[in-house]
Amino acid sequence: MQSDFFILCNEYGIGHSVDIENDNIPVDYYGPSADIERVKELGLCNGFRIWIDPDEEKLSRAQKGGYGMMIDFWIMEGRMELFAKKKGLGLKKYIDKTIDLMMDYMKKYGNKVWWNIWPEADNPGNVSYWPKEFATRKASYEFLKDHLATDKYCKNRTQKDVSQYDPYVGFKKPAFQYLKERGIKPEDLNISALTCGVSTCHHFFDWGASLVQQEANVGFSNVQVSIAFLRGAAHQYNGSWGLDFAPWKAPTIYPAIYDEEGRRLGGVSESLLLREWLAAFISGANYIGEQLSDVIHWVKDKAGNKSLSPLGRAAKDFADFALKRYPNRGKTYVPAALMLEKYHGWDCPRPFMQGTCMGRMPYEKKDEMIQSFFSYAFPDYENRDRYYTQKWAPKGSFKNQSPWMSAEVKTNRDRMIAFREKLKEGLDTRPYEKGELVDSTWGDSFDVVLENAPVEVLKQYPALILLGGVKLGNDLRKTIKQYVETGGKLMLGITQVEKEDEELIGVELTGEKLESSQSLCFTCGRRYNEDAYDYQLVKPVNATILARTEYDRKTGADGDPLITKNSVGKGEVFFCSVPFGIGKNQKTHAGLLEIMKDTLDHFLSPLMLVEIEGEEIEYIVNLTDYGKMVTLINNSEKEWNGKIRVKDVNRWDTARDLWNDKFILEYAFENKAITIRLNIAPWEFGILGIGKF
Repeated sequence: MQSDFFILCNEYGIGHSVDIENDNIPVDYYGPSADIERVKELGLCNGFRIWIDPDEEKLSRAQKGGYGMMIDFWIMEGRMELFAKKKGLGLKKYIDKTIDLMMDYMKKYGNKVWWNIWPEADNPGNVSYWPKEFATRKASYEFLKDHLATDKYCKNRTQKDVSQYDPYVGFKKPAFQYLKERGIKPEDLNISALTCGVSTCHHFFDWGASLVQQEANVGFSNVQVSIAFLRGAAHQYNGSWGLDFAPWKAPTIYPAIYDEEGRRLGGVSESLLLREWLAAFISGANYIGEQLSDVIHWVKDKAGNKSLSPLGRAAKDFADFALKRYPNRGKTYVPAALMLEKYHGWDCPRPFMQGTCMGRMPYEKKDEMIQSFFSYAFPDYENRDRYYTQKWAPKGSFKNQSPWMSAEVKTNRDRMIAFREKLKEGLDTRPYEKGELVDSTWGDSFDVVLENAPVEVLKQYPALILLGGVKLGNDLRKTIKQYVETGGKLMLGITQVEKEDEELIGVELTGEKLESSQSLCFTCGRRYNEDAYDYQLVKPVNATILARTEYDRKTGADGDPLITKNSVGKGEVFFCSVPFGIGKNQKTHAGLLEIMKDTLDHFLSPLMLVEIEGEEIEYIVNLTDYGKMVTLINNSEKEWNGKIRVKDVNRWDTARDLWNDKFILEYAFENKAITIRLNIAPWEFGILGIGKF
């Protein structure tokens, strides 16, 4: 089930002044209700988020005019008791009445109304109640599922057992069990789950969600990696996906709020959020939310008059583009799927979860392979620093000392105040926001699927790469064989196959283990000095050798096969004899072998519709009714100068700058491709239409 695309502005936010860590500088959050009519008049969104206490007045007011709604309900039982008491109802009657109201709206308006039933359920701050050790990763997933869907672990839990942020403290029954006891089928509801990492994206669909969204910024996953998991999971389970952007990321707990003079006091930059919204929209998100947008989109002057903040103006520009000018964004071109184990446990590295899976389990070699692949596909994607834990470097000896730090900054409160003062002076925070969006080696061109994905889903991807601990068991072997025989292009490795797979890979597995530190690619002729690596000796039967260990210069003997290619039906199979494609002595996250990077380039490059000449840059390709839409995002402090070559176009196609609504007059057409020279300023982007735009 696919939802209509909608972007959201919260209707009901925090709703009061806050005193952060006794800062004595309270921040006015403008009251509990934003000016919804004005938001609609300005066209800032086509949907609203209803926070915590939905009722008929809120829902009807937000929905009027055909707007979508994301409803957060079932957060904390104590809080619901307060709302019930305020309305003169008992807790059960209040819950039943609210659920009935949401169901009525879902029946009437379909997939424009969603119930976020699992808010941040996998937040690392919430997993402190998990047992310290699980026998298997599968067991950790099963524990989380039981915790969310049954009362098995809820009956006797207290605040002492869990993080203060756990939304399930005190609940006698999770919402899923409550629905079951009422005879309501979850599949009859438009259920959303809000994740904090990528390890659970597919599983929330498996457990009953129809839309899975993930929180972005605040130290969570890189946006591009999040999109690969979310979009792949939605594709595999025929669901919808989205991103919920948090406006926090700074050495202060303030979000991106503004003072009376329009100066930002915290949070992330307008530039980062705009680039993130665009990346999500162009990549096909069904839902884009922004926390506290009822607050951070506005500036209130001394007289109490509200006007759009710099972030609000950026939101209007984005909404005008996405909702009015180019709502037909087409379909994102995703040439390759990445397949992981069903219970892989891998998550995007975070400052507070380095080298662990599920927040507990140390990385194994299979996890290093996944991380190393993403490190090559999205360079520096793991380099996301929340940067509010920095300490003063004695005598300024640390390189790149943050400008808000000094010897007088000693406590968290000191850091908050110092940072805020620098913001008032005009501090540019964009250089400190790296890692949320990064360059892309082959564009944002991947979806992540799990090993239980049906072959009909896999067939929609021209290429498939097996990562991590996936092994070709009986069922997967049949699926993979069918995928390749019908034209699929497969890459896999020695740890993922058995003797039964020799026909598929076209080589004989001898079992003999050897070691080398050099490699040679026959496709391009490049030689590499590698870190020491293990490999298994294989003997080609039908396969062609693409890369070897380099020949012995003393004896002249040929090197052993490392990479081979075998034709199977209409498809082909690339095979690597190096376990996980990484070195034997590498420390965690050291990266793929050079010959693996080389082979991935040869494997993927023919599938790319855009070629980049110049420095790497993030890019996304969409196929529309009018032609190809190519989005380039410069996430760097340097101007990007280069050329893009867009393949498979017609001589009479034109090139248009869609964001600025003007034709590009200088471009070259040759061999069914258009080449355009571009300059993209630091932290800016370009959206091009090639065709009949």
